[in-house]
Amino acid sequence: MNRVVIDTNVFVAAAISPTGFCAALMLKRSEGAFETVVSERHLEELRLTLSSAKFAGHITPEDAAAFVSYVERTSITVADPPDPPRVCRDGSDDFLFSLATASGAVAIVSGDKDLVAVDEMPMRVLSPRRFVEALS
Repeated sequence: MNRVVIDTNVFVAAAISPTGFCAALMLKRSEGAFETVVSERHLEELRLTLSSAKFAGHITPEDAAAFVSYVERTSITVADPPDPPRVCRDGSDDFLFSLATASGAVAIVSGDKDLVAVDEMPMRVLSPRRFVEALS
Protein backbone atom coordinates (compact mmCIF):
# COMPACT_ATOMS: atom_id res chain seq x y z
CA MET A 1 0.00 0.00 0.00
CA ASN A 2 1.26 3.48 -0.81
CA ARG A 3 2.38 5.66 2.04
CA VAL A 4 2.08 9.44 1.95
CA VAL A 5 2.85 12.35 4.21
CA ILE A 6 -0.05 14.76 4.54
CA ASP A 7 0.95 18.34 5.33
CA THR A 8 -0.62 19.96 8.36
CA ASN A 9 -2.56 22.43 6.20
CA VAL A 10 -4.43 19.56 4.54
CA PHE A 11 -5.26 17.91 7.86
CA VAL A 12 -6.50 21.26 9.20
CA ALA A 13 -8.71 21.90 6.17
CA ALA A 14 -10.21 18.43 6.53
CA ALA A 15 -10.80 18.95 10.26
CA ILE A 16 -12.68 22.22 9.85
CA SER A 17 -14.63 21.52 6.65
CA PRO A 18 -16.63 18.39 5.80
CA THR A 19 -16.51 19.17 2.08
CA GLY A 20 -13.82 19.67 -0.53
CA PHE A 21 -10.76 17.73 -1.60
CA CYS A 22 -9.15 17.63 1.86
CA ALA A 23 -12.25 15.99 3.32
CA ALA A 24 -12.43 13.63 0.31
CA LEU A 25 -8.80 12.73 0.90
CA MET A 26 -9.57 11.82 4.53
CA LEU A 27 -12.48 9.66 3.36
CA LYS A 28 -10.22 7.81 0.90
CA ARG A 29 -7.72 7.42 3.73
CA SER A 30 -10.35 5.90 6.04
CA GLU A 31 -11.35 3.51 3.23
CA GLY A 32 -7.76 2.21 3.14
CA ALA A 33 -6.76 3.72 -0.21
CA PHE A 34 -3.36 4.69 1.26
CA GLU A 35 -1.46 4.94 4.52
CA THR A 36 -0.28 8.13 6.18
CA VAL A 37 2.98 8.67 7.97
CA VAL A 38 3.38 11.14 10.83
CA SER A 39 5.97 11.97 13.46
CA GLU A 40 5.73 13.58 16.89
CA ARG A 41 6.79 16.93 15.44
CA HIS A 42 4.11 16.62 12.78
CA LEU A 43 1.42 15.74 15.33
CA GLU A 44 2.50 18.57 17.63
CA GLU A 45 2.26 21.05 14.75
CA LEU A 46 -1.26 19.78 14.04
CA ARG A 47 -2.24 20.07 17.73
CA LEU A 48 -0.90 23.61 18.00
CA THR A 49 -2.48 24.75 14.76
CA LEU A 50 -5.94 23.39 15.53
CA SER A 51 -5.86 24.85 19.04
CA SER A 52 -4.75 28.30 17.87
CA ALA A 53 -7.00 31.34 18.12
CA LYS A 54 -7.14 31.44 14.31
CA PHE A 55 -9.29 28.29 14.27
CA ALA A 56 -11.25 28.80 17.51
CA GLY A 57 -14.41 29.67 15.60
CA HIS A 58 -14.06 26.67 13.29
CA ILE A 59 -13.45 23.74 15.62
CA THR A 60 -13.98 23.12 19.32
CA PRO A 61 -11.01 22.15 21.49
CA GLU A 62 -12.63 18.74 22.05
CA ASP A 63 -13.13 18.12 18.34
CA ALA A 64 -9.57 19.27 17.61
CA ALA A 65 -8.16 16.87 20.20
CA ALA A 66 -10.31 14.04 18.86
CA PHE A 67 -9.15 14.74 15.29
CA VAL A 68 -5.46 14.71 16.27
CA SER A 69 -6.01 11.51 18.24
CA TYR A 70 -7.69 9.91 15.22
CA VAL A 71 -4.81 10.90 12.95
CA GLU A 72 -2.30 9.53 15.44
CA ARG A 73 -4.16 6.22 15.93
CA THR A 74 -4.65 5.60 12.23
CA SER A 75 -1.23 6.63 10.93
CA ILE A 76 2.19 5.07 10.95
CA THR A 77 4.27 7.06 13.45
CA VAL A 78 8.00 7.24 12.82
CA ALA A 79 10.81 9.02 14.60
CA ASP A 80 11.38 12.64 13.73
CA PRO A 81 14.22 12.89 11.21
CA PRO A 82 17.21 14.70 12.72
CA ASP A 83 18.36 17.96 11.14
CA PRO A 84 16.57 17.86 7.79
CA PRO A 85 18.47 19.46 4.90
CA ARG A 86 17.30 22.85 3.65
CA VAL A 87 14.93 22.30 0.73
CA CYS A 88 12.05 24.82 1.01
CA ARG A 89 11.76 28.59 1.09
CA ASP A 90 10.07 28.03 4.45
CA GLY A 91 12.57 25.95 6.38
CA SER A 92 9.90 24.80 8.83
CA ASP A 93 8.57 22.53 6.07
CA ASP A 94 11.88 20.79 5.38
CA PHE A 95 11.11 18.04 7.89
CA LEU A 96 8.25 16.83 5.67
CA PHE A 97 10.68 15.84 2.91
CA SER A 98 12.92 14.03 5.39
CA LEU A 99 9.90 12.35 6.98
CA ALA A 100 8.63 11.19 3.58
CA THR A 101 12.03 9.91 2.49
CA ALA A 102 12.79 8.13 5.78
CA SER A 103 9.40 6.39 5.84
CA GLY A 104 9.28 5.24 2.23
CA ALA A 105 6.40 7.55 1.35
CA VAL A 106 5.68 8.03 -2.34
CA ALA A 107 4.50 11.64 -2.04
CA ILE A 108 3.67 14.61 0.13
CA VAL A 109 0.13 15.96 -0.12
CA SER A 110 0.07 19.70 0.45
CA GLY A 111 -1.54 22.93 -0.57
CA ASP A 112 1.50 24.90 0.62
CA LYS A 113 3.02 26.96 -2.19
CA ASP A 114 6.44 26.79 -0.49
CA LEU A 115 6.45 23.01 -0.87
CA VAL A 116 5.14 23.02 -4.43
CA ALA A 117 7.71 25.66 -5.41
CA VAL A 118 10.74 23.51 -4.57
CA ASP A 119 12.89 23.49 -7.71
CA GLU A 120 14.60 20.16 -7.27
CA MET A 121 12.07 18.14 -5.36
CA PRO A 122 13.45 15.23 -3.40
CA MET A 123 9.86 13.93 -3.28
CA ARG A 124 6.67 14.41 -5.31
CA VAL A 125 4.36 17.05 -3.89
CA LEU A 126 0.72 16.79 -4.94
CA SER A 127 -2.19 19.04 -4.12
CA PRO A 128 -5.11 17.38 -2.34
CA ARG A 129 -7.12 17.67 -5.54
CA ARG A 130 -4.46 15.97 -7.69
CA PHE A 131 -3.98 13.24 -5.13
CA VAL A 132 -7.71 12.50 -4.78
CA GLU A 133 -8.10 12.51 -8.56
CA ALA A 134 -5.17 10.10 -8.89
CA LEU A 135 -6.89 7.74 -6.42
CA SER A 136 -10.17 7.78 -8.36
